[in-house]
Amino acid sequence: MINKNIIFFISLSLGVLSAQLSVSLGNVESPGYSSDIEVPVIINNPNNTVSGMQFDLMVDPDIISPFNVSAYGSPNGFTADMNQLSTGGYRFLLFNAGNASSIPSNSDTVMVIHFNGSSIPSAVINLEMSDLTVTDSSGAELSATSSNGMISIGNVVGLMMNSDSGDVSEAVHIQVSMVNNGTVGGLQFDLLDVPDNLSIDSLWTTDRTDNFTISSTDIGTGARVLMYSTSNNNVSPGDGPVLNVRYLVNYNAYGGDVLITFDEVTVSDSIGGIYWISELDTGQVTVFPGYMEEPHDLIAVSGLDAEVPLSWNPPLGPVPPTVPFTVEILTDNYPGETSWDLVHVNGDSVVASIFAGELVDMATLYTWDLNIPAGSHVFTVYDEYGDGLCCAYGEGYYRILLNGDEIASGGEFEFSESVTFNTSNGRFNIVRYSYLNPPAIDKDLFNIENHELELSLPFFVSSGLIDLSHQDKTIDNNNFQRSTPDVSGYNLYRSSSGNPDFELISSVGADANEYIDTDVMNGVTYYYYVTTDYSPAGTESGPSNIADGTPVEWVELSISDGAALSGYTDTLAISINNESEIGFFYIEITDEPDYIIAETVLQTDRTQNYTLSVTETNGVMV
Repeated sequence: MINKNIIFFISLSLGVLSAQLSVSLGNVESPGYSSDIEVPVIINNPNNTVSGMQFDLMVDPDIISPFNVSAYGSPNGFTADMNQLSTGGYRFLLFNAGNASSIPSNSDTVMVIHFNGSSIPSAVINLEMSDLTVTDSSGAELSATSSNGMISIGNVVGLMMNSDSGDVSEAVHIQVSMVNNGTVGGLQFDLLDVPDNLSIDSLWTTDRTDNFTISSTDIGTGARVLMYSTSNNNVSPGDGPVLNVRYLVNYNAYGGDVLITFDEVTVSDSIGGIYWISELDTGQVTVFPGYMEEPHDLIAVSGLDAEVPLSWNPPLGPVPPTVPFTVEILTDNYPGETSWDLVHVNGDSVVASIFAGELVDMATLYTWDLNIPAGSHVFTVYDEYGDGLCCAYGEGYYRILLNGDEIASGGEFEFSESVTFNTSNGRFNIVRYSYLNPPAIDKDLFNIENHELELSLPFFVSSGLIDLSHQDKTIDNNNFQRSTPDVSGYNLYRSSSGNPDFELISSVGADANEYIDTDVMNGVTYYYYVTTDYSPAGTESGPSNIADGTPVEWVELSISDGAALSGYTDTLAISINNESEIGFFYIEITDEPDYIIAETVLQTDRTQNYTLSVTETNGVMV
């Protein structure tokens, strides 16, 4: 039978052995502008007496400083001291140099650190203890743990926002609320919307900020808001809305959540002191169903008989605010002549560049991986001497890729080759520039600064569309998502000079990007646009670009066979199959090998009133 008293005795012994010595910094609340903030140093020593201790202290943020430390509650003879470290922290020491007495077990506060906060109206300051050493009466080091502390000075402020929802071109209402336990004299903060799909329409005060003036400044990715009172009014301590914001959802905002965040927040008290911000909450606008993107690059083909073929590109989907972009340069035998730059047309700024002379290794592949802002860009690669990267002095090249897709590559240019591209719609075109007066000097002796070289007008190379169809419709970039509803089909509309109003002529499935209009008359010009059908999740998009096409009648020509001995004549019949009357025709006939000579042309019943002639020109019968 087990003795219950023994079980109790063993449990109690284990509890005593597990108790540990610890030293902690206190958590202190103090009014603003306090000149003496006292922070206790507390020891928990249930089993050991202590003869001294030492530890280092970091103040974060470093806006107040300790100016004194004193021993507290210990036996007589203990002294506390401090000094500032070169690392920016402080070292504290508690010792007894006069006698052998020790701090008894089960003590509490043994030191008090004094901080000067006379210039601080509001703050939350962390006190971080490190490198703790504790010794007993014999000088032996004791095992001990440390705990950090905190100083809360004055009143703090919290800002938060609500959420709303709406569709493109609609207004949504966001309220900014404030929790403040002290008087507020003014506020300034940035409101950032990510993605940038909202525009501020108006701002107005609430009951708490009546008689305040509001101003706002566009900062590109949001707005900077300033709230102040010209009559020295203040916001009383409390909790509730202080600002109303009416946003308009951009017409091209894709479906999804737009996050509204605070940044660069400053809240002052009635005399200009700055409050500590304890909380910044995030607002949200849910856009649904969002931008119904139209198809792109509709093309109508003219010149075919009784039909107008149509083709278009599907919606591209949302484009992230930054897109991965890669530049590759394989140098030729003169790498120092090569340079490049990338200009953001929308922002009128150089995104990245290298200068001539930065590349030093021949026949070497250099790569630059960038994240570029969405919009239009111009990438230009230069060769100072004007002979490109290929192929007289090595087989170099350039290559640029957008999100892994090659936009352009080449090397056989002269002074420069420029690629203009748009990350939003995928369009690009390439042009080249040459020297009108190429340098008449050996490459090894050439220095561009010693020559006045005039550039030609741009020479068109090519244009096209980057294939983005394989990319996901939902893009996670910079911690946000945007999406488009699934495409259910496309609607085609047509008008003409005789019927100027656009009418629906056909609807096709989501996988179709081509259509042939056969309900047409030759010689009539027709105008077309196409829309995207997003039902049932969404609606019909706006129209694509308008394209025109004119069908024309085709005629069929045929020529009969013949046979004749050398030196004899034969007659060949030429036939025309036409639906409309023909007032003139011109035909060239080539014989291979050139053994036949046209002598005359004869009328038929269909050409009795025509004047016909035939000549032989350079072996061709006309």
